[in-house]
Amino acid sequence: MLGCSSDTGGISEESPFGELQKAISEELNADISLIPYEPYPLTSAFYVRTNDGKVINASLIYSKVEGEKELLDPDDPSVYTAIEKDFIFGPYKGERMIGISIERSDEANINFDDPTFNTKEVKNRKIYYYEDKFAQFHRLNVYIPSDEVVYGLAFEMNKDKEFRQEYAFDFMEELIESMN
Repeated sequence: MLGCSSDTGGISEESPFGELQKAISEELNADISLIPYEPYPLTSAFYVRTNDGKVINASLIYSKVEGEKELLDPDDPSVYTAIEKDFIFGPYKGERMIGISIERSDEANINFDDPTFNTKEVKNRKIYYYEDKFAQFHRLNVYIPSDEVVYGLAFEMNKDKEFRQEYAFDFMEELIESMN
């Protein structure tokens, strides 16, 4: 059924996010939630696969975009970096601000008991996070486990002076709200 439903986290299946959400849910065989984020548009979505074609995770990139979004050539080696990506949206040119990786909970290899993690309760859900801070690099890494999947979020904190940690937590709250 097309339109808003709880299966799509309240977004229309006809919207780009609804279509992506449905495709990724089917590929991972799990209910997932996606949200748009106004300051930074979605610039790419892709699957990372094993050599035999099995999906390891689905990844989404939200970016700071100047002017109109410019579609990049997905066959350009600079777009692929170190891993082979099976694009399902984009890629569009932009400076990466938020990255999301979604993988099945039963396949995620994350030790949430690791003392590196800080924990916080957000919308009645426990999240795990830590910061990487270096001279030219500041990233907030967050993991949100759900029954079926784990969302790994990476917020690039030093690329936009306007983007602060509270905005990252606002994004997480919106995502978690869409999961409930």
